Amino acid sequence: MSKKQRPQPPACEVEKVTFRLFAPYDNLVAKQAQAARMKPNQFARIATMCVADGQLLNLSERMGRIEDELIRLRRDFNNAVDHSGD
Repeated sequence: MSKKQRPQPPACEVEKVTFRLFAPYDNLVAKQAQAARMKPNQFARIATMCVADGQLLNLSERMGRIEDELIRLRRDFNNAVDHSGD
């Protein structure tokens, strides 16, 4: 008797992803999930998707742009304050 095989998802789809976290990461995820009012598995799923989308891996580049923008904003603010009494 042959077993009925389950259809395989297309190569671009992943049916299920599982992974284990080692301490202290499991505690960190639990704390962050609680702060976000989510279950730890929901938080981990969203965090994984963000990394896959490249939103976290280029964090240093994004921080550099934010720092540059902050410097420009401070300069513009200081110029506005300096010239406000003119």
